[in-house]
Amino acid sequence: MDGLNASKKQRQMDKTINFFSVCSNLIRSTPESTAQDLHFEDFIVPFIFFSLFSSSNAKCEIVVNRKEFIKENQDALNELVKVMGYRFKIREEKLKQKADVSRFLLQPTIKCDYTYISDIDILITEKSIENYYNKIFSTIKLPYSNVKRGDGPLLTGTFCVDTEKYYTQEMKRLMNSFNSNNLQNQRDECVLFDIVSKAHGLPTSSMNEDMQKYRPIHGIHTSLNRPPRAPNYQPDFPSWGLTELNVKQYDKISQSDQFKTIYPFFTDRYKNILNKIR
Repeated sequence: MDGLNASKKQRQMDKTINFFSVCSNLIRSTPESTAQDLHFEDFIVPFIFFSLFSSSNAKCEIVVNRKEFIKENQDALNELVKVMGYRFKIREEKLKQKADVSRFLLQPTIKCDYTYISDIDILITEKSIENYYNKIFSTIKLPYSNVKRGDGPLLTGTFCVDTEKYYTQEMKRLMNSFNSNNLQNQRDECVLFDIVSKAHGLPTSSMNEDMQKYRPIHGIHTSLNRPPRAPNYQPDFPSWGLTELNVKQYDKISQSDQFKTIYPFFTDRYKNILNKIR
């Protein structure tokens, strides 16, 4: 009987997680957006690899706004399947909105307990973050774990959701409605705030006061809009948030056989980005 109970408890703990993002190779910036004209497709293969490396319970799904992507990157994708298994999906779809906005308006098709909606330029270095969110969702009433950004109507753009409870019929209706509008001049985090506030309500004040708990970055945000480290004269300057711990985590991953097999398929531009993680 104890063995049966232990097995049942283990199944309850073995939650699955889908790392979901949307990517457009060139994102046209506006005064209201933080995005720039950058080669974001360079981030796709690394994003998939680091996400899947984090856990055997992890899957990954990317929506790409270009039909040629799979054909042009077939060798890299085939190698990903060999090394990490067929645990990812790439959807080539024409986007109605900017990529950063579209990630909040498109529903993932891979069914997992949790969905981690993410910027494409985040490298997951922590192990098994689905266990972290299993604890978080047992303590909050919201179907998502996020915080407000500053005093304005914004939520942070990378966060985890309880998939079934988050993508309700009402949420999907609102997503479709927003997606049919012209949001080209809208900031992505404002769009998220609007839709989530209508469908689920906003984070509590205690959540907003503890970003590290309710909206941590489980790795390294290799944003090309920010330097890897804040300058000494302005320690609060937005940066990649590099810590000694996640640099060590990255170093350990980079020494793995899986990483060494996939690394040659990264673009030279992306390899230059990784060289900054020190």
